[in-house]
Amino acid sequence: MTGQLTIDDALAARAEALRRVDEHADPQWKNQALKVIRRVCEDREDWHSDVLWEYGLDEPREARALGPVIQRAARLGWCERTDRVRPSVRSHLSGKSVWRSLIYTGQGSAAA
Repeated sequence: MTGQLTIDDALAARAEALRRVDEHADPQWKNQALKVIRRVCEDREDWHSDVLWEYGLDEPREARALGPVIQRAARLGWCERTDRVRPSVRSHLSGKSVWRSLIYTGQGSAAA
């Protein structure tokens, strides 16, 4: 490839990277993560990935495995990405998306 990457190139590369990470992630861990995300979406109006660990999510072999699972929850209609970010204590304070629940029941704890 020559020249600058386009937005389409970057999106395609990102999608491929997420696909590879998801493909190699432990299926049992992915099921656990999806269940935890469901519980968080029911409990909180909005949330940040750091909250998932507070809900008992086990450590994956590869930390990037969480991204495809969160995206799966979004495709299931449980949450949507907001335009907000928050520093992650688990990722050297890098900005991570804040997600808004689409299935919040009003029974859980405070927002992210």
